[in-house]
Amino acid sequence: TKQQFCCLGTDGYCNYRRGRVIGGCSTTNGMLYVRGNPRDFDEWEEMGNPGWSYNSVLPYFLKSENTTIKELIDSPYHSTKGPLSVSYGNYRLPINEDYIQAGREYGLDVIDYNGKTQNGIGYTQFTMRDGATRSSSSKAYLDPIRNRPNLFIFMNSLVTKVLFSGRRTKRAIGVHCMTDGVQYDVRATKEVILSAGAVETPKLLMLSGVGPKDHLQELNIPIVVDLPVGKHLVDHAGVIVSYKINTSVINCCHEFTNKTIEEYVRYKDGELTSHSWQVQAFIQGKTMPFNASFSLSMGVNGFNHSLHHGLKAQILIMLLDPKSVGEIRLKSNCYKDYPLIDPKYYSIRSDMVGLMWALRELAKYMSAAALAKYSPVWDASDVSECQNYFSEPVTDQFLECYLKYKGGTASYHPVGTARMGNDSYSSVVDSQLRVHGIANLRVVDASVMPKITKGNTNAPTIMIGEKGADLIISNHSLKNKT
Repeated sequence: TKQQFCCLGTDGYCNYRRGRVIGGCSTTNGMLYVRGNPRDFDEWEEMGNPGWSYNSVLPYFLKSENTTIKELIDSPYHSTKGPLSVSYGNYRLPINEDYIQAGREYGLDVIDYNGKTQNGIGYTQFTMRDGATRSSSSKAYLDPIRNRPNLFIFMNSLVTKVLFSGRRTKRAIGVHCMTDGVQYDVRATKEVILSAGAVETPKLLMLSGVGPKDHLQELNIPIVVDLPVGKHLVDHAGVIVSYKINTSVINCCHEFTNKTIEEYVRYKDGELTSHSWQVQAFIQGKTMPFNASFSLSMGVNGFNHSLHHGLKAQILIMLLDPKSVGEIRLKSNCYKDYPLIDPKYYSIRSDMVGLMWALRELAKYMSAAALAKYSPVWDASDVSECQNYFSEPVTDQFLECYLKYKGGTASYHPVGTARMGNDSYSSVVDSQLRVHGIANLRVVDASVMPKITKGNTNAPTIMIGEKGADLIISNHSLKNKT
């Protein structure tokens, strides 16, 4: 859906990537392992979701994690026994240590941001095995059990509708599934569990008749249950900022060579194991407008960009607690049509003001003595539409123009479109992840988050999967005893 306050550089239409692959977005994302702020989960519980406080969900983060980071192995906030590998990257550029030192100058403590507190700076923790290869949810959870006789994986398949029975009490009994152009009915003996993500789960629910009554009636979809499906879409707004730097003091990343390829293929080492965002800073200051908070993901631009545009320092600014709320609607009642995604970035003015403040703070950060040898200069030359506003010092008009043309999603973190809650007016599932008003239908993915976490959403989504599995097992164990 065309945006009013961002993505103007692409005529108001934002790129919205999704992971249609086994493992979902964990197979295609940036691999950053960020759980969020402990306070995030306490707020989930305070919003009417018992059992989702930080103390309640920490065991599920630990259950999933297998960290190989030496200084974290003995931490009570980390685990070495889970299936999901977490590590630092094997290769670090000298500039990364300088980013850390600049953070100290700015006033940040060096911390484990997945530990007791989030505010501070530290090296990025990745969902990587031994610092070199991706550890997706598919590799971590599915690959070890692929040969189980009671597990069936349907490739080239798309679920098009949830099937229901009953008049007064609606009950999910299975799904329609298209596989290589052939429709199958898959029946459930216990329950149907949707884990299609914050975009496809609401689409599937609405196509099945579960969603806003008025919207479904417009598309001639029979109503099963009237619920706010697709509402409450929240994503981290942000922008990538590039700085021209003195490349004579940094020697890397200009080209692929036989040496770098051999280092990776044979030894899982070298520059090809590196990542653009190797340092993370989480910042919340009393002087920030509207009590906003933001993160900085710091590094240099990747191989492809540096080959064509030269090596630059690159920083992703991400607004951690956005207030703007969007929605997902159906384009039609045909499963082949993409849904209409309207994130409404910056529709709440405080989000724009918060990011403008963050851009000014970034300028202070990059002026640290630790980074002086790189002579960093903000490169905003690719936003020609804003040059009339540019001056020294930078004006608010320029910052707002820059965000409108360059800003949008920070890292594709949609959540909340089937969010948890204790009533059917403002939520879609209860604290057990069961869809309100329908028996035997559960949602276990990022769409159930009642409030977005302060950080990348992959780790908390995997936590939701772990906790959801326990809820399902517990539920059916109790049934079996009676």
